[in-house]
Amino acid sequence: MALSDLFNLRKQAPSTTLVSGGTDVPPEAEAEIGSSRATIIREVVPDLVSKTMELRTYYQMANFHSACRSSLKAVKSSVMGAEYYVEPADEDQESLDIAEFVEYNLTAAPSSPWRVTLSRILKMCDYGVSCFEHVWEQRDWAPNRPGANHKTYTMLKKLAPRPASTIEQIFYDENGGPTGIRQYAVRDQGGGYDQVEIPIEKLLLFVNDEDNGDLWGRSLLRSAYPHWFYIQHLYKVDAIQKERHGIGVPFGQLPPGYTDADRDAAFEMVSNLRTNERSGVVYPEGYVFGFLEVKGHMANVIESVDHHNSMIMLNVLAEFLMSGMMHTGGGRATSASQQDIFMKANRSMADMICDTFNLYLVPYIVGYNFSTDKYPIVKARNIGDTKDQQQLASALANLFAQEVITPDEDTENWARRAFDMPRKIGPRPVLSPSQIREVINVQGGGNGQVQDTTQQKGNIKPNANKPGNMGKGNNVT
Repeated sequence: MALSDLFNLRKQAPSTTLVSGGTDVPPEAEAEIGSSRATIIREVVPDLVSKTMELRTYYQMANFHSACRSSLKAVKSSVMGAEYYVEPADEDQESLDIAEFVEYNLTAAPSSPWRVTLSRILKMCDYGVSCFEHVWEQRDWAPNRPGANHKTYTMLKKLAPRPASTIEQIFYDENGGPTGIRQYAVRDQGGGYDQVEIPIEKLLLFVNDEDNGDLWGRSLLRSAYPHWFYIQHLYKVDAIQKERHGIGVPFGQLPPGYTDADRDAAFEMVSNLRTNERSGVVYPEGYVFGFLEVKGHMANVIESVDHHNSMIMLNVLAEFLMSGMMHTGGGRATSASQQDIFMKANRSMADMICDTFNLYLVPYIVGYNFSTDKYPIVKARNIGDTKDQQQLASALANLFAQEVITPDEDTENWARRAFDMPRKIGPRPVLSPSQIREVINVQGGGNGQVQDTTQQKGNIKPNANKPGNMGKGNNVT
């Protein structure tokens, strides 16, 4: 069996010999003729002309410039702060066990914590692509339910990162589909490496801003490069400007009849004049020393730097982070609307990460261990959402009161998570008759009758047979 057949578990043999009764499909409809690969558009920027120089430039931008680093941090923090979960294919017990197994493989089984794996995945923001090789091992596991048996499963040992700086080439077939990579696998700190080729079936590629089939992707920092470039030079101009014009330009005026020695001495004096705690000039009568004032207005370099910094934040739709620094006005409502589109963009990135797992990893986790074609789905929620807990509580109360949502145990645990409350353990406590009367009186629903609610787990409903006016004097005693 070919390696591609071994790993491509999504192409399973059909379980029936029946075929659909539609129109006959011509043979050419199943053949791919064209190619999805685009022609190469060469970079004209010297810092980005080769892949090595491009990655080195992005490394400097991402690690040694505050605005670039902050923009990447803003994107990554919201994506990493999301809640990732696995949704079962259906409510069958097998599907629930499979979803639990997939979640365990992603979050607990690998040698690296889930958040570390996420941070490595998000390197695609820095370099355009983040590459992993999935490695497997045999391990004992059992579902977390009473009576479940332990079995030996093929489980994910690690998602081993393959840094972009070590990838020499990405291979494609004649139609533009990826077939694998060639990597310079570094073996020791001394620089020794082996040239290896890894098939696409063993790889997991997370690509940012894929351009017509180019799996190198595009870094978020590419469109921020011009602003970063100008900032580097503007800071130099600002430093030179402050050094040259901070105290003005010193000058000396010689009296009539000066000699060459007098001129040389005066020139040396103004050349060596510095501002410090011992600065001063003593000159004889007839000599004049002073400072020339700069005419006109000097360029406001810092204002230009602030502009380019704000454009770097705008590059990732996080310009609201600069609202308190740019003195351009705008209030909380403006920042809130800007933050909304920023969170939507980051949600799409989190969804793309989930889609990659669902297409290229989950089928392997399930196919190696279960005889089924029903796969769970990895999803993300709460992408930086800030909930107004009072509004959420009111909405839940209305939904429960109108019986749109049934307050079952799963819903209650979800509500507890939303309010950062402890998880529910055990059944809901049964109210005593005195507590029931107190609840009815507080709600203004006392009618002198107490229904048996000991089997309703605290769900209290007014007497449907006597809905009349319940006001003062109708308290239950």
